[in-house]
Amino acid sequence: MKQGLEQAVIEFETVKKIIPLIVFSTVVLAILINFNFPSLLRSVSLAALGLMLMSIASLFMYVLTISKKEFAFYVAKTCFITALNKRDIFMQLYYFNLGLQEYNRYLKRRLKHQIKDINKIFSKVSILDNDAKAEVINSLSNSFEIETDKLKPLRYISSELLAMEPMSMKPEDIGGLLVQESLMSKLKMVGAILAAYIPIVILVLIL
Repeated sequence: MKQGLEQAVIEFETVKKIIPLIVFSTVVLAILINFNFPSLLRSVSLAALGLMLMSIASLFMYVLTISKKEFAFYVAKTCFITALNKRDIFMQLYYFNLGLQEYNRYLKRRLKHQIKDINKIFSKVSILDNDAKAEVINSLSNSFEIETDKLKPLRYISSELLAMEPMSMKPEDIGGLLVQESLMSKLKMVGAILAAYIPIVILVLIL
């Protein structure tokens, strides 16, 4: 928060995107060392190796950060605040959607349940006029202010957001807002953790 809200989100999203590159680079380095290819190893400069070590160290810090149970809540809060400050409608919707996804990830971790059809909620907000859209984002952002009540955003979504026109949902649909976390979602989480730890384990084994 102190380093700048938008910059913090950008860095977090960037690290997530470069994880596959770090995994691939580490595997290639392991193969080169394991099969002892001197000519290829000489082409890998110390600077490149140092950069890889720094990347893996950063990745390790990333893993420690996302392992904190409340982390996704604060990322979501940051995304909604950032969305409020965006004049470009597409960037505003980008951060709004990112905030929804992160808050949903927080619910999955703490409640083992997730918001049903969260993409429909995003679609519903995206077709509102600019004033109504800004009001929704502002209200949802304000619902994160009371940090001792981390389910307040969920209540806003169920009682206010889903009842708004257009595409207002039926009462029975709102009652079933939360569904149990799917197996695919659990597998994605495990995959993300493995992808983060694999480079660290490989490098420890080969050095």
